[in-house]
Amino acid sequence: MPRVTSDNISEWRKLSDIDYFSQFIKAWLTINAWLTHRYPSIKMDREKINQLKNNSQIKDKIIHLLDGAGDVEKKNFRIHVSTLHKELEANRIKDDKEEIITFFSVFTQENSETSSTQSYNGFTAKVEKRNISGGGFEIENKITNRAGNEIFTKTQNRFDISEIEQETISNDNAKRLLLKVYENINPFKKESVISEERSGYDMEGIYFIENKEKVAKALVEVIYLLRCSLFHASVVPTSEINKVYEQAFFILKFLIKDL
Repeated sequence: MPRVTSDNISEWRKLSDIDYFSQFIKAWLTINAWLTHRYPSIKMDREKINQLKNNSQIKDKIIHLLDGAGDVEKKNFRIHVSTLHKELEANRIKDDKEEIITFFSVFTQENSETSSTQSYNGFTAKVEKRNISGGGFEIENKITNRAGNEIFTKTQNRFDISEIEQETISNDNAKRLLLKVYENINPFKKESVISEERSGYDMEGIYFIENKEKVAKALVEVIYLLRCSLFHASVVPTSEINKVYEQAFFILKFLIKDL
């Protein structure tokens, strides 16, 4: 009989670990096929995800599973969601924009605010998004001083805060004020769905805000960002990152069960 060494044991133990990256991909492809079938006229992935967030049986399924009633399936789902949150905080995976994927700062839905004005230290900054004829929109940025004189004005045809950051504005306080106001109308403004206090929905020890609709949209966004990071090879497939995708996979299994 061949001699069994410690190396044999170690290598076989490694191979016995489940590759949740592959499992996640197969589960996501089920979602992808469903989206293609459900929304055949929509080609862009982001538009499909927005539809999934706003009007789909998947979002409704999440909301149903978030209900705190004493049901084993719901309890297990909440455990996976809370564990996903913990694993994300422990591993700090970045999305395509090099931003951390986290429930503390996540895009849930397009910001409806189109105008914002604030004053500070003698300056007033106003940013307004306006629809224009023929489609599209423009963003007007303006700073006035105490006397009401304009010290800065700029019109954009897209939301791009980096353009404002690169502008030369005579007063640093005025520039900081404009950037703050600009962020208020960010159509992709992020927010936290984790409760600052021990209130809201108790996900097995992790408290999410008391808005199931918004939590459901946040979960869809986080799963989608994990998909993007994996498909674009942005993640290093370590055993620790595998734990993140383990939770994401089991969450997807709940969601594709009845598709």
